[in-house]
Amino acid sequence: MSFLEFIALLEKHYDVKIIVPSRELNISKLTGALDANQNISQILDMMKKNINYEWRKEDNAYVITY
Repeated sequence: MSFLEFIALLEKHYDVKIIVPSRELNISKLTGALDANQNISQILDMMKKNINYEWRKEDNAYVITY
């Protein structure tokens, strides 16, 4: 699945807005499994171990920069 598709799933599951301005990151492919009991911050931190990005909470959204 693409990073963008995964972000859409996270947005739906956690009812949050996630902004990813990087086209390069959006088309990246992901594989693996996540623990659905983790909160959104834990998920974003775990993913960042494998993908070189940073994230921050800004107002009511999470912004991922690459």
